[in-house]
Amino acid sequence: SAQIFCSWRVVIMAAVLLTTMRGTQRPLRFGVRYCAAITKSLPPGPKPLPLIGNLFDYDKKMQVGDYRHIYEKYESPIVMFNMLGMPLAFVSDVDLAKQILRDQASDFTNGDPFRNVFGSLFPTSVIVVEGQQWQRIRRILIRAIQQTKIENVMQPMCDILDDFTKDLKEPVNMHRLAAEITFDTFGRWGYDIDFGLRRGQNTDLLAACEEVAGCLQSRVNSPPFLWKMPTPSKFRVDRAVETTRRHAEQLVQEREAKLRGSQDEYQSNILDGMIAASKAEEDAKNRLTREEMVDNICTIFFGAYDTTSATIAFTMEFLARNPEAQERLSDELKDVDFATLGADGLQELKYLDAVCWEA
Repeated sequence: SAQIFCSWRVVIMAAVLLTTMRGTQRPLRFGVRYCAAITKSLPPGPKPLPLIGNLFDYDKKMQVGDYRHIYEKYESPIVMFNMLGMPLAFVSDVDLAKQILRDQASDFTNGDPFRNVFGSLFPTSVIVVEGQQWQRIRRILIRAIQQTKIENVMQPMCDILDDFTKDLKEPVNMHRLAAEITFDTFGRWGYDIDFGLRRGQNTDLLAACEEVAGCLQSRVNSPPFLWKMPTPSKFRVDRAVETTRRHAEQLVQEREAKLRGSQDEYQSNILDGMIAASKAEEDAKNRLTREEMVDNICTIFFGAYDTTSATIAFTMEFLARNPEAQERLSDELKDVDFATLGADGLQELKYLDAVCWEA
């Protein structure tokens, strides 16, 4: 289910923009005159100002990913914005989303904006690189993931959930709570370590990923020259990237030292799988460099914060808004022993699967 949320806004924006531009038979370029020329063929939206477009219309709700109010304001499932000359389409139309994400997924990509932004932070991430480098890194990551087992994470996940939720009495920020839970779970599954966020440890790593997530959303809507300007935002992002890299580097160093200094066997987690799969390459040129290892661990850090936790947070909200679905899901899950649940048992939970996909 987390795959759905991987840059879904960027995918939908790019897809609708491409479809709309095909209708105009004009090349995409910057400029207010161009935007004015195609306004009649575009969905509704706020009128852009010269040069800056709708920069001041991008409010606090939109900055955290809440676009519902703009669909209500313009009474349309598709709303057009212009950010510094770059047209953006925000979509809530379910049928169109299904076409982009499922029926015609092979016709669309995340596009250059997201790749350029993420690449400016983690240049050797598997979601950034292309060609032979992408094939090589992807091959090693697939081998690493294939060595992991869902059974190994279920009991730790249950323990982590119990620790986080046993004392909850007041309303909480569901995205932040989900991020803390997924971070500790990913730590056990991916690296066989306890980040200890529920005990107040490694909070700097979570805060850094939160800063990176905000940076991705803001930079994808702005031209690259603004990213390099010496602003407080740039300095915060630089520190956040440095923090994630430091944690990733420390994980790799400590694990490699332990594997070298003893007869400790490779464990069924992603980090050990990456190290083992990389060393298994006969040609040393095909092994992961230290930068590639660190960048892709940072990518997993970000995935724990942004994609998986966002999916959980949205799912909880949608279930709260649809009590009948919540009750039906509860009925399916009430007799499940999650501590011993395996991959086959998880596949049997049809309504849970449907809820995650719908979210």
